[in-house]
Amino acid sequence: MPTPPVSTAIEAVLFDFGGVLSTSPFDAFERHELAQGMAVGFIRTLNATNPHDNAGPAWNATRWTSTGSANEFEAEAAAAGGRLDARALFATMAGQMRPKCSRPSAAATSTSRPAC
Repeated sequence: MPTPPVSTAIEAVLFDFGGVLSTSPFDAFERHELAQGMAVGFIRTLNATNPHDNAGPAWNATRWTSTGSANEFEAEAAAAGGRLDARALFATMAGQMRPKCSRPSAAATSTSRPAC
């Protein structure tokens, strides 16, 4: 049986929106920390402590429930010596699109189509 030809054409490009095409979630973390009188960097440190299993990354990967994960995230913050209102933080997580990064180049639009 002959082997089918392998295409080398790029058929899709995926982007990490948070911090690439849109403003970074770290901006929202810092705004929340400043508004709540928290140490700047506390939330990033909390997420980095257990990046695969804690509630913050679970929220980012959509493996969370609003009540359960908010409670877990708040408990993790308390265990680390801080106080976090996770629901208020989650409500601020909308970013702004970065115009230079979200505008398709002429080369891309001539050979591809956008998809969501």
